[in-house]
Amino acid sequence: MISSHTASDDLPCDMEFGTQHVRHLCPGHKYHSLREGSLSRSESVGEKTRETHTVTDASLLLTDVVDSTHLTETLGDLRMAEIWVSHDRMARDLLPLYDGKEIDKTDGMLLLFDDPRQAVEYAAAYHQNLRVLSEREQISFVARVGLHVASVQLRTN
Repeated sequence: MISSHTASDDLPCDMEFGTQHVRHLCPGHKYHSLREGSLSRSESVGEKTRETHTVTDASLLLTDVVDSTHLTETLGDLRMAEIWVSHDRMARDLLPLYDGKEIDKTDGMLLLFDDPRQAVEYAAAYHQNLRVLSEREQISFVARVGLHVASVQLRTN
């Protein structure tokens, strides 16, 4: 589920992806100006305190495989399932090299990076590996990649 609100001075823009909740803090929001380090909020539960969310600068990278539905119709479910396994392994194997974290997965991936340069380098390596995968599987496997850099609020559901 993806939901969003219009940016205003005091209203954050929420995005929910599966079990993860990512909150992009819109311009003018009191946390938007945080550029160094991160801010954590806590709430007291009896005598224990638990972290509820963290605000930090981050880079969100979204990949989207082009025409994946058509590719599945052409190749069939079983063949495409094998290709997805190879794709996902390749994409996940790249994450530690660029300090990335997987947030969610569909026919693309939502990834989180602390440094935008690492996100861009990951995207370049991802595209290069997609070309290798395409050649090996003898298919046209192409993906779009989008990058969003801003303060985000992370909260585990």
